[in-house]
Amino acid sequence: MAEKEKTYDEAGIAEKLADLPGWFYENGWIRRNYKTDGWPTTLMLVNAIGYLAATHLLSRGCRTLAYLTTEPAWDFIQLRGQGFALAAHRAGCAAEAFLVGQDEALTKFFCAETKLGRTLEDVVDEVVRRRPAGLFVSRDEEVVQVYRLLAERGVVPGRDVHVISCDNENVRLSMLHPRPATIEIGTCEIARRAVRRLETRIHHPSEPPVRILANPRLVLPPATAVTGGRD
Repeated sequence: MAEKEKTYDEAGIAEKLADLPGWFYENGWIRRNYKTDGWPTTLMLVNAIGYLAATHLLSRGCRTLAYLTTEPAWDFIQLRGQGFALAAHRAGCAAEAFLVGQDEALTKFFCAETKLGRTLEDVVDEVVRRRPAGLFVSRDEEVVQVYRLLAERGVVPGRDVHVISCDNENVRLSMLHPRPATIEIGTCEIARRAVRRLETRIHHPSEPPVRILANPRLVLPPATAVTGGRD
């Protein structure tokens, strides 16, 4: 019978990592410090996500666009919004951002026209009042709630407003009708590449860092992808 592989508690993991230059254990995570230009070794083209979302809505004929998020303080959410605003600006279209929160300082990270709401219900009320033609909801987790709130206010996604979200979470999106377009950020590919790089750096710690990019991809609902129908 094969000898059982040794396991380590948190203290043991931290002790082992102490022997590897730059590696450390913090709050349940194994982390690595790199002397780079400030970018993580493996990253998504975060601005491109927002840019891709706006480009899709523009291709659907939308000329007034809006970005909605419940987490405006998150860095990657801000970057998605900036990419979205840039695409709208280059197309000569109006773009607004709708944020859940009360921190006015966060509005500067989004569109020129950015509105705050205390709750998601307040924000959706404002979206309905403004009635943009295209709406980018920052995450699939949020779009499920947004669909429900829009329906309660008599607004039908796909008919009254085109909607796109992000993360390609099939479990969440499968509950929605009509199913919105979404953006696949390549999470699995990022994880595979990160593990491969981690293994390489463990065995070759002096090897210079490599920047790995994962391109986001537009995922259309099945009917749209086949027939070119509405979202």
